[in-house]
Amino acid sequence: MRAAPHIPAVPRLRLNRTGITACAALLLVSLLALMPGIASLPVTDRDEARFAQASRQMAVSGDWVDIRLQDAPRYKKPVGIYWLQATAVTLSGQGAQSAIWLHRLPSLLSAALACVALSWAGRPVVGPRAAAMAGLMLSATLIVQVEARLATTDAALLLASVVAMGALFRAVLGQAGIGVAAAFWLAVSAGLLLKGPVILLPVAGLLLWLGLMQRGMPRITGLYPRHGLALTAALVLPWFLAIIWRSEGAFLTESLLGDFGAKLTSGQESHGAPPGSYLLGVLLSFWPWTLFAPLAAASLWQRRAEIEARLLAGWVVPAWIVLELVPTKLIHYPMNLYPALLLAVAACVCAVADGDRRFRGWLAGAGTAAFLLVLTGLAVLMLLGPIRLGEGVAPLAALGSGAALLAGCWAVVALWRGGMAVGIGMLWLCGTLMLGTAAGSALPAMRDLWISERLAAAGAGHLCGGPVALAGFHEPSAVFLLGRDTVLTDAETAETLLSDGRIAGAWIAVPPGAAPTPGAAAQITGLNYANGRTQRLELVLPDRNPQESCEARR
Repeated sequence: MRAAPHIPAVPRLRLNRTGITACAALLLVSLLALMPGIASLPVTDRDEARFAQASRQMAVSGDWVDIRLQDAPRYKKPVGIYWLQATAVTLSGQGAQSAIWLHRLPSLLSAALACVALSWAGRPVVGPRAAAMAGLMLSATLIVQVEARLATTDAALLLASVVAMGALFRAVLGQAGIGVAAAFWLAVSAGLLLKGPVILLPVAGLLLWLGLMQRGMPRITGLYPRHGLALTAALVLPWFLAIIWRSEGAFLTESLLGDFGAKLTSGQESHGAPPGSYLLGVLLSFWPWTLFAPLAAASLWQRRAEIEARLLAGWVVPAWIVLELVPTKLIHYPMNLYPALLLAVAACVCAVADGDRRFRGWLAGAGTAAFLLVLTGLAVLMLLGPIRLGEGVAPLAALGSGAALLAGCWAVVALWRGGMAVGIGMLWLCGTLMLGTAAGSALPAMRDLWISERLAAAGAGHLCGGPVALAGFHEPSAVFLLGRDTVLTDAETAETLLSDGRIAGAWIAVPPGAAPTPGAAAQITGLNYANGRTQRLELVLPDRNPQESCEARR
């Protein structure tokens, strides 16, 4: 019978002045890397706008149990992210006029804290130097850069997952105390309130993986399971029981059967894809660290008998297999597994820097080619996107993407010449520059994509603060920008509401090639990226007189 591998002793980690300073520095750097564009990027469809509008309504109504989007219940996800966003809105005092950047603050802070948490989580497995490097790398990873700027659940869930897995690592290695146990169960509780049982996928996957590899389930008594489960129940059950009672069971039906169940059985909302899609998606979502990914994967395989390698593989492999088998696929779904990949990458980088490995061969070449392919594509998009979908070249976008391109090429040259410190630094700079440029300049300059923002701006001088109807364009971003009282309807009903004087105006969709409607106060044409269709809308006012001012109509 094969003996279980020896588990090395890992010193207990204590906070000291040096550690606190390092964590504060990493938090600050991560915030600076993730912050650009958080206010300038318009509200996006569809998930972000739905989360933001429902959170705003929660803050305004003061009802912190029920979740509503306009007058309809929104029971697809638990309440965690709504609480976080509603708290930000309440503290700001903006109420029903809250700006989208306020709703994005929880995601920004969660992503930055996840970088710090990863530097803690990875220490027992890859050592403090590689763990700190992995935390820094996380702040420049493309999918994290994206989710940190969106008012959705995923950045907050990333933080909960990193803390939970860091605590689980320590439990497996025999280093869990009361503080580690508390961190684990608090993180699990937060994950359950954010996205239901998703937080349990990597946790269960790691335990099953270790049980298979070591022919016996690992002992995690250091996590105080009975006490921890009681704590989790005390934190999670009150809201779940309250919403089940309030909704008369509709929450369970819609969230478990309608949302979670649909993802498991079919490609929900046309998001189906075949198994293996996430492996291909890594080329983009894990960028710029795809450059080191093949070499790190090979290094992890060579060390597969070591407990540290098994811990990292157990975080990733079982959960990844499940995600590949689930029909519904979105590019951000594996994001909670990327911290383990980054720990493997950082350990590999340190090994190369120390002379234990070499950045050479076909694995390094494949990673370099993948990195340069995406780098070139992103730079072209930053340059041509504003030309194709905006009013011409966006100077800041061109400058930022050019700087990112230069940093990326510098990184490749430095790495192949053995300059690991310079190469990693330039890779980090490349990633942050490219994504900061995209969110802060290039995407906002693609004005044809932001139909809702243009509707709100064009109608500001005509609608006089009254409710508006939308016919043929029902994107939630328009509700967020035009207000809760926005009526989503068809053209015939909109005309009736106009004639009855119940709305201040109506944006009515017309065929893109149709002649302008006589008397229309404004017209907007753009690309609805949510469905890929060109959209043209005209603003019709009750009196059909677009020249009459709001003051005159009052």
